[in-house]
Amino acid sequence: MSGKLVIAGVALSALMTGASFAAEPKGALAGKPELPPIHPLFDHPVRDTCVCVGPKGWYYLTGTTGHPTWWQTNDGIRVWRSKDLERWEPLGLVWSIEKHGTWQKPYKQLGKERRRAVWAPEIHYIKGTFWLAYCMNYRGTGLLRSVSGKAEGPYEDIKRDGPLTDEIDASLFADDDGKVYFVYQNGKIARMRDDMSGLAEPPRLLSPANHKQVGFEGAFLTKIDGRYHLVCADFIDVGGYKAYHCMIATAKHVYGPYGDRYLAIPHGGHNMLFRDTKGRWWSTFFGNDRGAPYRERPAILGITFDKCGKIRPLMPTINTLLPDSRQKPQSWRYTTAEPTGDWAAPGFEDGGWQRGIGGFGKPGTPGAVVRTPWTSPGIWLRRVFDLPSMPSSRLYLIIHHDEDAQVFINGKLIAQVKGYTTAYRTILLDERARRAMQSGRNLVAVHCSQTSGGQYIDVGLVEVQQRDP
Repeated sequence: MSGKLVIAGVALSALMTGASFAAEPKGALAGKPELPPIHPLFDHPVRDTCVCVGPKGWYYLTGTTGHPTWWQTNDGIRVWRSKDLERWEPLGLVWSIEKHGTWQKPYKQLGKERRRAVWAPEIHYIKGTFWLAYCMNYRGTGLLRSVSGKAEGPYEDIKRDGPLTDEIDASLFADDDGKVYFVYQNGKIARMRDDMSGLAEPPRLLSPANHKQVGFEGAFLTKIDGRYHLVCADFIDVGGYKAYHCMIATAKHVYGPYGDRYLAIPHGGHNMLFRDTKGRWWSTFFGNDRGAPYRERPAILGITFDKCGKIRPLMPTINTLLPDSRQKPQSWRYTTAEPTGDWAAPGFEDGGWQRGIGGFGKPGTPGAVVRTPWTSPGIWLRRVFDLPSMPSSRLYLIIHHDEDAQVFINGKLIAQVKGYTTAYRTILLDERARRAMQSGRNLVAVHCSQTSGGQYIDVGLVEVQQRDP
């Protein structure tokens, strides 16, 4: 892609079509929530994103880093900070396996792999300092305490001679009464000693009423309006692939009993919830399956509560500026012979081009709604649309392309995508798109090329007005 354009994924198309997600037996996915448009906070590979609020209104973010070797090895824990949840600055490597590790330093041979990586670190501000809960990729959880009270450390391990538990995905939960709990793996929990030097009791598993566990990993616990929300990740078969969903169960007491688990955030597995300085609740997101809006980048989305008290993604208001051709055929001028001159400009004479209705492509192409056959190596499209007034919110391009495509508004390139998709996706557009538009008559022009296999092209344009959580 060109410039700062960001892939935002299938989420918006699901919202606009009313698409839903396949259900698991026993109704665990009842309600079939959808995702709003999501875009990464910054362009750096991060998994298992965690955000916390620290002193003076600063937000701190961490997660699994070290791409592309993070499945086998990485260097430790990295942290970023922000004042507004939009602009993030790196604090760098705050804890190094090689420099600061003890029991974590030796590599472990697992089959043909040598492993030594920190996975799923979480950052928390509790008892006047920062804590990093973490696990190693060969199993074993730990907890680091900032001895300076600062997010950048230095950190000391509360148990230098070995892990706190022999599993993965560590987290902390501080209750209203000051008690702090260590939460990990699939919903196991143990209260910590008052001085945070270790576990004060044997761990126990928090289970939902309708399943053996809320999820198999990524456990996180928080309290909202007097109710405890246990958050876990689980792979759910949605037909053709496993979706990495965020599942939640709630209880009136920290140890339960917990009610039925339910799907809270589609494709949002291994996330956590946090409240910002204005009292609004958010979920983190990183994308771990092929149905996610994007893959392995940090993001947040606002959450709300439905009439049953279940956590749901906060949905935005969407204004369609240029409809795509899924629900209703849209008329285009098109040619399959490469045009000469400035074919994407408003003043170009396209009277000799054919008329056809979108989408254009080869029947059988995954996710396509073919209304006009297109089988040649290239296609050029033009279409006029009207804007009563200039959009003031975020702009998204809806596109299904197979293969490479370029999109222009009034002769200005606003998006350039490579490869192919198997469904309608969304692209968050930058200010170049807004500057290319004008009140009244506008022209969108598209070029798509094809080499082999399926082929398809269709586009639309929407304005998205985010509501505050």
